[in-house]
Amino acid sequence: MTNTETHRQFYLGLAGVRMWYAKRPLPGAAPSPEFQFPVEDVVAPPLIHDEPVAIRKPPVKSDRNDKAARSRSVDLQSLMTSSPEVREAPAVEAAPSETVREPVVSEMEASSDSSFTSTPIAANLGFWSTGKYLLISQWSDEASERLQDSLAENVLKALHQPEVGSRQMLHWPVFRNVNIPGNSADDFREVLSRKVSLHEDCSVILLGVLGDESDSQRQHCLSSFRPRIGVDFPYSLAELSATPRQKRDLWNALKSCYSV
Repeated sequence: MTNTETHRQFYLGLAGVRMWYAKRPLPGAAPSPEFQFPVEDVVAPPLIHDEPVAIRKPPVKSDRNDKAARSRSVDLQSLMTSSPEVREAPAVEAAPSETVREPVVSEMEASSDSSFTSTPIAANLGFWSTGKYLLISQWSDEASERLQDSLAENVLKALHQPEVGSRQMLHWPVFRNVNIPGNSADDFREVLSRKVSLHEDCSVILLGVLGDESDSQRQHCLSSFRPRIGVDFPYSLAELSATPRQKRDLWNALKSCYSV
């Protein structure tokens, strides 16, 4: 604590803080608390600057260190590359051609069987359920929600189902970055299977579900409840609303599968 303004200015000056206090009002300035300055102003002593620190240059490596570093780099490179004798030496002596090709063929077959599981799935599905049927349709964000809900209810009411549950949604992938764990085709298959399993006694009606996926990818995702699918129609509710002929085709498919 300083007792006077003079002392305060002195210590601030030693700390490198230059401040001043107006002795008379400045034009347009807010009023400051009054302070009576002494007749003789005490000039703060000049700041004491430390001597500049000399920049130390990095030590110069000796020739012995350079040679050791070069020898180590050569050793590392020799580990990464094999000698001509090793490259020219045959890996298998007089191996039959069939024996060499067998592991290559098996790897290709394994990759072809599981390649579709690594392809990301893009799905936006709506679910409408009754006591007897579960309707799943590809959802369109460009069409009206009321229109798609009304079409789904009309399809189920045509199957003598007066009470239709509220719509539920499934958006996939969960994360925008498809490389994040949890976005694979196997994950989507599990989520979709669990959602359908909540309606065990219902026959499943598909409208344009996974129409943009490959056949193998689609069959893999629907395999868990494939026996319960009664109608697998290639067009969604939004597409049905634009083409009357597709409505007739859906109605004929429903009549051929269910007694309506």
